[in-house]
Amino acid sequence: MCIGAFLVLTCAALPACARPTAPASAAYLSQANSTQVELYFGRRTQGRLITEPEFHDFVLKSVRPRLPGGYTITQGTGFWTSPSGEQVDEETTILMVAFPRETPAGVINQSIDPIRREYCAQFAQQSVLRLDTLVNISVAPK
Repeated sequence: MCIGAFLVLTCAALPACARPTAPASAAYLSQANSTQVELYFGRRTQGRLITEPEFHDFVLKSVRPRLPGGYTITQGTGFWTSPSGEQVDEETTILMVAFPRETPAGVINQSIDPIRREYCAQFAQQSVLRLDTLVNISVAPK
């Protein structure tokens, strides 16, 4: 099963994560220069773990062509409760990509939504969690 709306990140158990030091201010958000999209891919399917080669093949065929500007993939562990009440701990792969803030939502959706649909179809998942956040991105000069 894939991570759904019931995902609880392990970070929530940590005091520093549970109590942010400062809320995001309106001024900070008004200066955000990018939209960061995160996709959370559950790695269990039909009682087995989706292998690294399987996931890598999915990335090459479904992700890379749609996000040619670049992205980051990292690993995590998620927890969620299914509609039937089953509690699930699951290995999770997190894909992060940033778009310039002026990028229309429709353009972002055209890049992101097919990735989610293809993952669900290929690996018999219920969903892929998507999280969009306004962020300030800066790259340090050499």
